[in-house]
Amino acid sequence: MVYRWLHYIPKPLALFFCYCISQILYWASSDLRKLVYSNMKELLTEKPSKKLHRLTRSYFYQMTVVLYEILIESSSLDKVENNKFDVKGENYIKQELDQGKGVIIFTPHVGNFFYYYWYLTQRYPCLTVATMGSSELRPLYSIFENMGCRALDYDEVPAVEIVRQLKRHLANNGVVFLLGDFWRPNFPPARFFGRSTRTPAGSAMLSLEGKVPIIPMLGYRKKRFKHDIQFYAPVYLYQKWSPSQRSQAINELNEWLEEMVKTKPDQWFYWFNVNERWENENED
Repeated sequence: MVYRWLHYIPKPLALFFCYCISQILYWASSDLRKLVYSNMKELLTEKPSKKLHRLTRSYFYQMTVVLYEILIESSSLDKVENNKFDVKGENYIKQELDQGKGVIIFTPHVGNFFYYYWYLTQRYPCLTVATMGSSELRPLYSIFENMGCRALDYDEVPAVEIVRQLKRHLANNGVVFLLGDFWRPNFPPARFFGRSTRTPAGSAMLSLEGKVPIIPMLGYRKKRFKHDIQFYAPVYLYQKWSPSQRSQAINELNEWLEEMVKTKPDQWFYWFNVNERWENENED
């Protein structure tokens, strides 16, 4: 009932509300604020201190607006879709699907990634992998699941079954939407931001073994509740790497992720805990 009422708040007032909430969180969450700033300082080494402080403050605002969009605005996506997204490069998807091998959309957790997956599901047969083990995030995933956005749960579906279903979906000329900046200690070793870490192998494996093109995608908030979605030219990993060179292919994709995060750093979701994913360089 409250959500329904909030939906009718004028958009400028809603944004002002989000800004006020974000500033309260920014000042009240001292430890988190310092952690986000510290993580940005470590990875965005070219940014001066004053810029990093502005990005940290903006991070709190961006995350607040994303939450508002998911909880309040998402119910009307189908009615305002054409005014909400400015899309470039979508012709790359259509060109690759014409070849009949399916396509992998590869992206980081930047902007409102829930929205961008929903956008794709309205146009193509889509499948993604999500981690819904968190009690805090599950209600958000459920909102989009009820809107027809299919997802395989990494925390509940065995990895072998996930791979099998993704391969079958691609073989049927489907679109697979994969967020490549997840972290788990059991993921294969990789490089990200010049550091040793562990990142998913799914995109590289599916591309190399099935000769499936990968289209990097960057979505981000451009202004107010409007978003840019940019699809880049396809990456054909299988023309450069063999299946036995999966680690090199993963690192090539991670270079894409790094550049996309740097493009809109204040809209990257993982600043709150990215420090947890780095490994001891002396153990490499």
